Amino acid sequence: MRPAVPGARRQEALSLVEQLVRERRIVVPSPNESEREHWRKTIHYAKRYELVPEGEFIECTKAGRGGLVIALVASVHPNAARKSAAALAPVPVPQRLDRLHLAVARLRDDAGKLAMPKQLRHRALLLLQALAAAAEERGWQVRDRSAGAELHYSGIRRQSEHREGWIWVVVEGYSYRVTIDQEFPQTLDAVKSQSLKIELPHTRSGSRCRWADRKTGTLEDRLPEVIDGLATRAAEDRERAAIEEQEAAERQRAREKAETDAHSKALRHFYAETLYQQVSAFERMRAISAYCDAFEEQIAAADPAAPELESAAEWLEWARSHAAEIDPLRALPTMPAAPVFTAEQLAPHPEESDSSVRQRNQLRSAQSEYLDPALMMMLQLQAEKSSFSRWHPHV
Repeated sequence: MRPAVPGARRQEALSLVEQLVRERRIVVPSPNESEREHWRKTIHYAKRYELVPEGEFIECTKAGRGGLVIALVASVHPNAARKSAAALAPVPVPQRLDRLHLAVARLRDDAGKLAMPKQLRHRALLLLQALAAAAEERGWQVRDRSAGAELHYSGIRRQSEHREGWIWVVVEGYSYRVTIDQEFPQTLDAVKSQSLKIELPHTRSGSRCRWADRKTGTLEDRLPEVIDGLATRAAEDRERAAIEEQEAAERQRAREKAETDAHSKALRHFYAETLYQQVSAFERMRAISAYCDAFEEQIAAADPAAPELESAAEWLEWARSHAAEIDPLRALPTMPAAPVFTAEQLAPHPEESDSSVRQRNQLRSAQSEYLDPALMMMLQLQAEKSSFSRWHPHV
């Protein structure tokens, strides 16, 4: 069954791992014996030479009608977990229910909890007492209820709630519920009916959250793993909190930068609008002055006895005074004072629309050539109206 080409087994194992990383699951429908042996050796090679990504293992199970399901599981292999658990410090279990922790004592006195045979209930309380003592030895806190919001009782209990008993363990500010329950309450098997299980809250990483009595070991043997599971959850939550805090700080910095950029952009826009207004006023003043010069020449060439001559001269005088009033250079222009921008003005400022650019180009073209003063004035009024509405929305 060995591949004929040297190194082919390694290449097949690498291809298998790459496919599992990509697809997470491979289904082999109805393989024959030689194909099963081939897949077994390929998986064994990947495991033996550590080709599987860290924190994951390959699981091969049977599917319907003789098929195989090969999956990449994001967890620690049970065999590896048992080997690492053997190195954990043991958790002693007391023989008697004396000097109980307050949380365990309250659970013992609560007839609505741990509704199971007396001998099994006694053992469950001993296991919880062992966990409470081990937790306090590590500096953790043990309570009979969560430090956060209280659970709301709706008046309807699940059947398992009568059998369950729990304590809350607070590890470095993080609270976790340790639940103990009868694993097979409805079974008629004498052995299975004595089986207990301990559960911890699920984690995002998929760490083990459930332990039960098995032929390979009882819950008393699994208590070190439960304590280690609590420590692992606290470490994961600390890491997650640190990541969330870092992300929040990055979002805050991005928000502050966006606000600063928006303020700078709004200020530049305000300066540009002010400059456009001064330039427009200057162009209007020059156009009015040129108009007044032509108007004055026409008055000089008119008949001195004309009846409208006096009114024309009066209008010319007003026009020249108005041109002097709108002249932006009558005093030395200075840097305009920055206004207090509103939230709408600090919102992401859109780029100028094509119509605005086209309108401004038309205005500059008309002003530069002095072709049509009426058109120039109309375009200028439209531009000023748009700018005024943008910077004074409350008017």
